[in-house]
Amino acid sequence: MKLFSAVQCVAVAGFVFLLAACSSESVIVDPSVSANSSSEIVEPSSSSEIVEPSSSSEIVDSSSSSEIVESSSSEQEPFNPSDYRTCDEKYEGKFLMYQYTKVLDVMGTSFIIATDFYKCESGKWSEPITNANPWMEKIGGDAIDRNVIDGDVIRVAPDEWVCSAENEGLVQSWSYMYAANHAPGRTPTYYARCEQGDWILCDEPDTTSISSLLNSGDWSWKVPKELRLNPEIEYDSITDSRDGKVYKTVKIGDQIWMAENLNFDPGQGGSGEDKYDWSWCFDNKSKNCDVAGRFYTWAAAIDSVKLANDADNPQNCGLGKTCTLPDTVYGICPPGWHLPSSDEWNALFTAVGGDSTAGNVLRTQSGWTEKRNGTDAFGFSALPAGNSNFVFEGEHASFWSSTEFDSDVAYYIDLYFDYENAYLGEFDKFNGYSVRCVKN
Repeated sequence: MKLFSAVQCVAVAGFVFLLAACSSESVIVDPSVSANSSSEIVEPSSSSEIVEPSSSSEIVDSSSSSEIVESSSSEQEPFNPSDYRTCDEKYEGKFLMYQYTKVLDVMGTSFIIATDFYKCESGKWSEPITNANPWMEKIGGDAIDRNVIDGDVIRVAPDEWVCSAENEGLVQSWSYMYAANHAPGRTPTYYARCEQGDWILCDEPDTTSISSLLNSGDWSWKVPKELRLNPEIEYDSITDSRDGKVYKTVKIGDQIWMAENLNFDPGQGGSGEDKYDWSWCFDNKSKNCDVAGRFYTWAAAIDSVKLANDADNPQNCGLGKTCTLPDTVYGICPPGWHLPSSDEWNALFTAVGGDSTAGNVLRTQSGWTEKRNGTDAFGFSALPAGNSNFVFEGEHASFWSSTEFDSDVAYYIDLYFDYENAYLGEFDKFNGYSVRCVKN
């Protein structure tokens, strides 16, 4: 087994740095403390102020750090992840992060810093994963390759770090610096959150309040979807019997629409084994789906697998194919609901005053670029989540229809921040758009 990661950071001339990376969501109101300070736990406060690590806590003296190999010729014992955590159901699919050092030259104060990851799979920890920290020359680069480390990362924390029910949600920080002569401004700071007995790598705590994000001229994935709804509208709701998710609904004209984007994961199948071939969350993070639903290809939106397996009228639909769809395409929608056709979208536009102004009255009252928000007069609450291919967060809300144009193209609806109208046009079936369902 290799002792050191294939990617190693060498500190010469008195300092080293390793770029930080986090995997879980930001916390707004938690203080941070140094991993190498005292064992006192700082309780979360009600204020939004973050306690920054002091300059002294950023300097780790190699004579006192528990993670330093003091001899220039010695090597650390191989790390055994089972000594830290048992690979059981709780840790399935998660990673342990272990950092260690080897002194190269005491007089020249140069060290090797390595980071290994171990994945819990089927009750066993993997061999160390050594290709997950591609060397980045610029400060601020991501030090974890998320194509390799694609789950929560558990920090192998110092003994003095305590994670218990009393400090659940607390964020602590540490700085990885090993030389007395160094440049403090280039010392990276890592953050980890206490979650059910473990320290999970996370983003730097964000002191920005939700209210300021809500009132800004920019889209933010941190604003809960409930705050985007029109508070003047009395919504109904439905529960998707397939996964228990609850959606607000609203009656507009003679139609009843979901007032939120669909967030149902169709699972595996289709053109590949990866479920993201069918649908996915923005940035492949489930927390973003909780805000604005999933993006679906057209084949996923119409549920082409179900159509192909229909015993009475099997249809081979999707990209590169044409088919004769039924009048009502239930698609990926919950039972009792269906994917709207282009005619049903046009009926919605007519009910809200016509397509020339539909964009303005269907858009949410916040989140759109340059504060060009809509009135959301009917409670449809279209979010500017963009789409999976060109992103355009804050600028576009794009939805599939069930209507096919040809083998490669289907009709979709687009609302744009700079226009008052709603656009009904056609685009490539492989694009990832949002789905809104209408009641049968």
